[in-house]
Amino acid sequence: MGVVCMRLVIAVAVSLLLFGCPFNLGSNEGLGSTLAQTPPAPDVTRQLAGGTTPQVPGEDRDSCAGGDCRPEDTTYHGTQTCELLGYRGGQLRCKDCEVDRSDCAAQGFCGDAIVQGSDEVCEVGQTIPCKDLPVSLQPADAPYRQGTARCNPLTCMWDRSVCRPCTGDSNAGEQCSLGQTQDCHTVDAKYQSGPTASCDTLTCQWMTHACHVCGAGAGDQCAVGQTQDCTLFTGENFKQGSTATCDATTCQWVKSGCSRCTASGGEECAVGQTQSCTA
Repeated sequence: MGVVCMRLVIAVAVSLLLFGCPFNLGSNEGLGSTLAQTPPAPDVTRQLAGGTTPQVPGEDRDSCAGGDCRPEDTTYHGTQTCELLGYRGGQLRCKDCEVDRSDCAAQGFCGDAIVQGSDEVCEVGQTIPCKDLPVSLQPADAPYRQGTARCNPLTCMWDRSVCRPCTGDSNAGEQCSLGQTQDCHTVDAKYQSGPTASCDTLTCQWMTHACHVCGAGAGDQCAVGQTQDCTLFTGENFKQGSTATCDATTCQWVKSGCSRCTASGGEECAVGQTQSCTA
């Protein structure tokens, strides 16, 4: 009997190896056993306006995306400010989970075509001749006379980088440059030589108030450029045909061109000489 049992066990084992198990272990059938099935994983996603977001236990499901704005709350919780966004001022707020910039916009910004009080002096696209800039924007010792200032599109302040003081540019109608001086007679031949004219930094023209016009002052004998026949000098006994000129430095007559009779060169007598009529 024992040998028969042993042979039966061996036959069953060989059958299992060759043909597999005939029972369904995943159901309540076969061998009479009951095996519990693993339940499916729960759906942990929810649909929001921006797409699907993981649903974490304890999360405020009504929060706005990003967290800077929250439902039923007008307070902005982010790090931006109106100034950082380019506005002159104002307060960022929230509305319907969106950042509300209306208060910022009310304060204006550079480029809105409106000069905003003391924060701006110009608007984008505006220009002004440098010489017409306010005194407060002009160097005290060298006011601008040349160039055109443009409005800086970032600050709405005048860009004065191209502005220049007097340079003596004759094409611009300038007579002199900043700090330049000139002998009055060089400035204008009517003036006595010696005194100096200075450059007017506002007009870029010569200031001649220190210049003297020969013939207009006490002690002046003549005017610059004036000439006179030497015979008109009383008591000088100059002969006809010689001319005196005016010294531009002293405003006195220069008589080096005047001459007297010397009884030479075909002259019959000299100044002061007498002779008997019968001789």
